[in-house]
Amino acid sequence: MDIKVKSLPNQDLVRGFPGIPATWPRLEGTVEIRSPSLTVLQISQVYVALYRTDTINVPSARPAGMAGVIKRDKSYLIGEKIKLFQASTFPASGGELVTNGTTGSSQLSSSSSASSNSTANKRYDEVLGLDLNFLLPLPITKQLPASISLQKRAVETSYQLFVTVIYGKQLLTLHQPFPVRIKRYDKLSTYGQFHVPLKGNIVSPDHLVEFEYSIPQSSFGPRDSIVSYVKILPNPDLGAKSRKIKLQRLSVQVVEVITFNTSEVSSASFMSSSSSTSISSGAGGLSSNALSHTISTTSSASLSTINSHSSFSQDSSSGDGPIERRRKLCKATNQLDIKLPESGYRCEITMDFPTTDLREPREVSGALVPQTRTDIPLIANNSGFTTAAPLYRVDYLLVFKAKFSHSKDILIEQPITVTPFDHVMCASLMKAIKIAVEEANEAYQDREEYVLNSSAPGSRKQGPNGAQSSSYIVLDKKTGETKKVFVPTVYRPNDTNSYTAYGVQPTGVGLLGGAAKPILIIR
Repeated sequence: MDIKVKSLPNQDLVRGFPGIPATWPRLEGTVEIRSPSLTVLQISQVYVALYRTDTINVPSARPAGMAGVIKRDKSYLIGEKIKLFQASTFPASGGELVTNGTTGSSQLSSSSSASSNSTANKRYDEVLGLDLNFLLPLPITKQLPASISLQKRAVETSYQLFVTVIYGKQLLTLHQPFPVRIKRYDKLSTYGQFHVPLKGNIVSPDHLVEFEYSIPQSSFGPRDSIVSYVKILPNPDLGAKSRKIKLQRLSVQVVEVITFNTSEVSSASFMSSSSSTSISSGAGGLSSNALSHTISTTSSASLSTINSHSSFSQDSSSGDGPIERRRKLCKATNQLDIKLPESGYRCEITMDFPTTDLREPREVSGALVPQTRTDIPLIANNSGFTTAAPLYRVDYLLVFKAKFSHSKDILIEQPITVTPFDHVMCASLMKAIKIAVEEANEAYQDREEYVLNSSAPGSRKQGPNGAQSSSYIVLDKKTGETKKVFVPTVYRPNDTNSYTAYGVQPTGVGLLGGAAKPILIIR
């Protein structure tokens, strides 16, 4: 059988903006199951589930001849497994027959009781194909880390949507994975929370010099300008010693810090807490907190570990605590060699945040952009940003260094936030995010109104706005939860419309028997 996962027309499989609960982030699309050469398929059940895999390969701090690597990976089930299809005669756990997901007697249309009994004994449906719509909400109480691959897969997070098909008389199981790219949009440099200036000051260990700095914003993306204002003042109370001080060199650099969690430290204490950005749609709109509370009832936000694997080499750095690795990304240096004035020294240092060259080396492939991975976005392949997962954490520091003579040197590390989008892209995304919030509000209001007017599968024809719908919403009176249920499109062997979906037309008129072999005309 051929299995495909398709998104909605002109839409991405990931709807909304992950990281912003008010946009209702979710996966929405269609699972298409087709039969090669019009062979009848015996389908019993179809499930869909999203899995995340975190991988770390800790580079060794030893020399090359004594190199050792620590490897570890974990896989998680995101949310819940969703059942998309179940055979109309599949027996439930209590021995009853299940019809389209509801317990009761199976509704079988047959001309004789003998055929009814033979059909009831089947645990599958004979079909030529299936179109199964699905909607899988992404967790919003515990935000998902974005897809990323850094430093030759030293850290990596990838997602896969697994389609599970139970088929055949022996109920065989087929697992088909499909890569999914997850991006986070909660650290855009255009958010107001990142426009608060970062300020700090420190006094040298010998109390001779005071170092002050100020940064207008705290979030940066590729090719964004990092502007720093620096002021160095001598201590006026130590006049004789202060007049001897010379400022030799002043530098600012961006350092990437990757912390590997190789021990069994709690992931909650290891991962840095990240606050979600709240964006409302104006007066009368639904706030992010309200939507978060509503949608959390339809999906489980907890992550269930399903698989983990670890392998450790002989390395002294593979202790019980986290392992930290640093990498310098860019640096701006001022060679001064000047005497520090009594009024102090002030300057402005500007440098551009580095961006990864997407092209391969010219001697390798002629400086062409390589083929992108299907599970990692191009902006997240070897280009880092602030993120965290149970196995690793990626942070960025703005490091100030001042070298003096006749005084102790000064080193300051200021944490900053790095986003995978540059400032121009962040500005353009703001409008799209506001539109997504408005669409989420409308979807929420339609769902609320529809639940009040219709809470039974039989009223599916009276969908929102009176339109014919391929789904209906059920209300669980015990828990108060609402759930959108899609009606599957089934192409059956005895239906002439089923052959139309394959681009062929049988030469007969009327229904086809199960044993009939029609002559097909290719369109």
